[in-house]
Amino acid sequence: MFAGRMIKAGFPALAAALLLAACSTFPFPGKPAKELTRELGQLPEEERTRVTVISICYSDLLNDPEEVLEEAQVACGGEVEYRGSDQIWNSCTLFQPARANYICRRRPIPE
Repeated sequence: MFAGRMIKAGFPALAAALLLAACSTFPFPGKPAKELTRELGQLPEEERTRVTVISICYSDLLNDPEEVLEEAQVACGGEVEYRGSDQIWNSCTLFQPARANYICRRRPIPE
């Protein structure tokens, strides 16, 4: 009977540990910042098709700035321009709470 209680009591702790282990410590793309998206909406149509907002979620404690920039470049596939970070009320996770925002300028497709 005592062993049964121990198993039941230990299950939530085991489940929480497994969930935390599954969390990534690498920077990852997040939901783009609304302010930058609105700003890009003001651009001429021709330029707007080549420019997007890329946001990368990261942790100041776990990630180097170079890792975050590299992830933005991979997500963009072109040239990125850093436009600031935020840590409050963004779409990032608890373990990767900071969001770096970039303007992505895709390379024109050669004709």
